[in-house]
Parts: sequence; structure tokens; C-alpha cells
Amino acid sequence: MRVRGEGDLYDFESLRWLESVPLTIESNATKQNQNKDRETNLIPNQNSNQNLSVLGETKAEVKLGRSLAARLLKRYSLVRDLELTRYLNSIATKLGSVSSRKDLEFRVGVIESNEIYAFSCPGGYLFLTTGSLKKIQTEAELAGIIAHEMGHVILFHNGEFTESNVFIDILSGLLTPPGSEVVNTAMATAIGEMEKQFFETGRDAKVELEADEAAVGLVSQVGYSPLGLSIYLNVMSKAEGADLLKKTHPETSTRIAKLVFIESTVSIDSAPLVVDRWSEFKNRIPK
Repeated sequence: MRVRGEGDLYDFESLRWLESVPLTIESNATKQNQNKDRETNLIPNQNSNQNLSVLGETKAEVKLGRSLAARLLKRYSLVRDLELTRYLNSIATKLGSVSSRKDLEFRVGVIESNEIYAFSCPGGYLFLTTGSLKKIQTEAELAGIIAHEMGHVILFHNGEFTESNVFIDILSGLLTPPGSEVVNTAMATAIGEMEKQFFETGRDAKVELEADEAAVGLVSQVGYSPLGLSIYLNVMSKAEGADLLKKTHPETSTRIAKLVFIESTVSIDSAPLVVDRWSEFKNRIPK
């Protein structure tokens, strides 16, 4: 059984808009180098079954992540601000360049909600609410939140896409004609479980703390202050509109205590200087 994705449950049209937004605002030379790196990492050796298997797993991950992202965009309206989205994508691309997932392109979308929350979907689709963005004061805080959500993807907190029945069913969906959006029953079941995690049960506390630790590592490597995420969490803990986040995440005091320890172990002395541009874009958040 297959479920067409353009119906009542999925908004692939908004997702395609997000996918059309450039991932970086770097120079052409930088883009060429990134494309060369991407080709090196993504084009498999045709004689290597292992590489072909890894590429297949990535395709399955992205396929499922796209459908989950389209499901979220049916629940929330996507903010179609090109400049704001390009800016967020550029931060994600910078962080992704030092991650272990060079096989993915990380994309960040803004969704309209007063709830202070963020989402990470398999395959690198990340979403921040307008409520979250309004509480952010610096680019370091913004990078910390994005990096935390990336951490879930990098560390396979949604599961590894190996040779299971769901994996095979997802890959079979890749054979559909280009441009068609089809969600099969195996994918719909997996998406339902992930949605339940987003809005009801949350992830295990251990993996949330792992994503916090990964975030500190990522931001410090590209020159952001490692304190950004803990500063944001401290502000969030006192703000209205964070009920869902508190319901689905560990105690904020526990997260901050662990972050303080991790932050003390990293240095950004050798990292490039980062110019904070958040003040240029914050006023673009819908009121």
C-alpha cells in the first residue's frame, strides 16, 4: 500500500521551496571546493559493495527524513523568507563541514509557532520555531541550537538505516518516477513513531545529552563560543512557551551542568574568527 504525499498529511510543496534555497552564501571558489569534497565523499567506487551499501543507507535516510519534514510542514507553516533561510543554511553548512556526516546536506527551515522548540529529521532536515528564534540573542546561541539538532542526525539517534524491512521498503520508494512524492506504509509507520517522539515521549535523556556534547564540539571547531547553547538553555528555562521542550527533554539544570563541564574542556583559540550577523536577521522573524 502506498500513500500519496501531496494529500492531507504532507506538504511537499513547502519542502521543495526549502530545498531550493542555497545552502551557503560563500564565494564561488568555496562552493567549488565544497562540490569537489562532496563528490569525493558521495561518488562510490563501483567495485565496492560496502560503499554502495553506505550510499543506499544515506538515500533511505534522506527519503524518510523528507517525508517526516513534509509532515511537520503540514502541521506548521513554513516561513518563506529567502534571506533568513539562506543565513540559517550557511550556519548549518559551516557546522556540517566539520561533522562526520559529509554524505548529508543539512537544511534549516523556520516554522511559525510560539512554542520554543526545534526539530531534527533524518537526512539533515532541521526546523526552528519562530518562538525559539525570538529568544536568541547571538549567533553563537543560534549555532548551538542548530548544532544540537544536527547532533541527533550525526549520531543516528533516529536509528541506523541498515538492511531491515523498513530500509528495503524505503529504497523501493526511490524507484518511483522523478517528481512524484510517495509515502509507503512502512515509512508512514516510522514517521508516526518519530512524531510521537517529537510531541509526546521525547528521546531518551542519554541521547539528548549526547547531542548537547556534540553541539559544543561542532560550534567550537568553527569558531563559535562553546557557551552559546548553555546560555540559550538558561534563558529558555525561564521563558514562557517552553512546555513542550521541557516535557520531551531532560531537566534543563541537568543539561546546563553537563554543558558547563564540557565547555571547560574545549578551546576556540585556533578556530577562525566568526562575525556575528544575527542582529541583521533577527528583525525578519514574523511577529
